[in-house]
Amino acid sequence: MVIKKIDIGAFGKLEDYSIDLSSGGQVVYGPNEFGKSTLVEFLKMILIIMPMLIAVKILYNKMKTLYQQIQMVNMNVQHVIIDI
Repeated sequence: MVIKKIDIGAFGKLEDYSIDLSSGGQVVYGPNEFGKSTLVEFLKMILIIMPMLIAVKILYNKMKTLYQQIQMVNMNVQHVIIDI
């Protein structure tokens, strides 16, 4: 995957921030409190955390559906004897 441009409306200290990455490797530099670490946190959130949260939500929904199906089966069972 190649990221060519980043546009951030608002994230931490960054507001209406845009950076063009299409020219190849980039070095982000600036004085303290410029937003360098905030940019890195934004990238981590978008590239790592958000996909993980989406995967967890999908897994949760599948487990919820499975649980509901099990509950429906349990509602139809009248009497069960298990002899070991």
